Amino acid sequence: MTEAPNGPWFTSLPPCETLVPCGQGRHVIRWEAGELRLASHSDPEAELVLAALGGEKARCVEIAEAWRRHTADLTVLGIGPRGPADEVAVSWDDVDVAAQVAQGGGVVTGYGARTLASPPRAAMARAAIRHRQHQQEAGEASQRRLDMLSLLALGTGFQLRLSGQVVAAHADRLDEPDELGRTIRSVLTAALLGRVALVAEQWLGIDPDQVEVSRHHPAPGPGGYGGAGSPPVSGGGLGGVVPPG
Repeated sequence: MTEAPNGPWFTSLPPCETLVPCGQGRHVIRWEAGELRLASHSDPEAELVLAALGGEKARCVEIAEAWRRHTADLTVLGIGPRGPADEVAVSWDDVDVAAQVAQGGGVVTGYGARTLASPPRAAMARAAIRHRQHQQEAGEASQRRLDMLSLLALGTGFQLRLSGQVVAAHADRLDEPDELGRTIRSVLTAALLGRVALVAEQWLGIDPDQVEVSRHHPAPGPGGYGGAGSPPVSGGGLGGVVPPG
């Protein structure tokens, strides 16, 4: 994990916690010092083993799994809030609906009832493969939707901390490509721009379209972050650079 000059990225963030419906009650989930903690589950790993043997998996444990799956997921930066005032409201009822879809494997269309002739065996095999692929993709999409809704339902404090963890996971790999072929630097820069532009609009009353942000290591001398090295912006806008990590 990338560390800032004064310590890890999460040093300045206080703990946060929330209650989630789990089993027959409501359990505490807490974030502290860069980690998600299940205050009401003393041994989550043991619960995972029991669930693998056919037992019911607790919602708290499912949320912890979803958190681990997405701590380096760059798409989180485009889904979560851009700041404390940018609320993304998701209810646990929304999560329950998504869970029902995920458990059903998604909606998969059938082959159709009418057939004029028996297809060749090779064609049947290819159709079966495509059908299984479609089912798998639909299931993965449903699970991803469930993950995202569960993490958003935790509230703004958790959403912002997950975004911070995603940025920290990629801070040392800025010039590597993501799964879509874009550089990680460009994805992070776009995400940071959305956040800085929102703050500039709220604090300065400036048009967000007039804000430009670049992300790089500071150069020695008077430029530094936000100094003479800041990018020029035409039309009286706001330009600046922010440190990585």
